[in-house]
Amino acid sequence: MSRLLVGSRVSLSVGIIAVLLSISIGVLLGAMAGYFGGRTDQLISWFIQVVWAIPTLLLVFAITFALGKGFWQIFIAVGLTMWVGTARLIRGQVMSLRELEYVQAAKVMGFSSGRILLYHILPNVLGPTLVMAASNFATAILIEAGLSF
Repeated sequence: MSRLLVGSRVSLSVGIIAVLLSISIGVLLGAMAGYFGGRTDQLISWFIQVVWAIPTLLLVFAITFALGKGFWQIFIAVGLTMWVGTARLIRGQVMSLRELEYVQAAKVMGFSSGRILLYHILPNVLGPTLVMAASNFATAILIEAGLSF
C-alpha cells in the first residue's frame, strides 16, 4: 500500500504541474491568436503546427536533454508538449466569441484589448479549458509512465 501511495504521489504531481503549465501556455497563445487575428494569428498558428508535427515522446526527450535530468525537468518537459491542443481549442472559441455583441460593446466603450480578453472572453472559455485540463491530466500521467518505462 505504501508503494502505491508513493507512486501515485509522483504521478499526481506530474499531472498537476504539467496541466498547469500546458493550460497556461495554451490559453495565452490561443487567446492572442484568436482575438488579434491577422499576422499574429498566422504566426502563432504556424508555431502550433510546427510543434504539433513533432512526436510527443521525442519532444519530451529533447526538452529533458536540454534541461537536464531530474523530476522538475520531466514535469516541465511534459507540460511543454501538451499545450498545442489547448491553444487550438481556445483560439477557435475566442474567434467565435470576439464577434458577439458584448465584446463589440466593450470595444466601443474604449476598453483595452487585455481587459476585454481577461474579463469578457476568457470567463466564457472556462468550460472547454477545464475539459482540456482533465484530458491533459490523464495524458501527462501516461507520458510520464512511458518515460519511466
